[in-house]
Amino acid sequence: TPTSAASRKQMYTTYCAVCHGTDGRGNGPAANAMKTQPTDLTMLATNNGGHFPDTHIVTVLQFGVETAAHGSQEMPIWGRAFRSIAQGSASPASQEHQRIANLTDYLKSLQQQ
Repeated sequence: TPTSAASRKQMYTTYCAVCHGTDGRGNGPAANAMKTQPTDLTMLATNNGGHFPDTHIVTVLQFGVETAAHGSQEMPIWGRAFRSIAQGSASPASQEHQRIANLTDYLKSLQQQ
């Protein structure tokens, strides 16, 4: 379902919460059906020495996960989906990047303090 490219929480709820849960802890309704437990997105900064891994998150959202050791390969490649949603707009690449940046910002807001 297309969402606003400017949204943050709406994109997360639409595209991520089914696996990662509304709270980001990897407990979404589809989590039990997956071979690998979805990542607890609230621990990204903690698991990265206290720094949110912006570049890594952007790469995962845009291109997917390279190896199962770094997350489940079951995760969709959102860059493709976001490009598809933006087709027919004035600048689909710009919308794709905006969506990824806004979703990354939302994930940053979920971090445990």
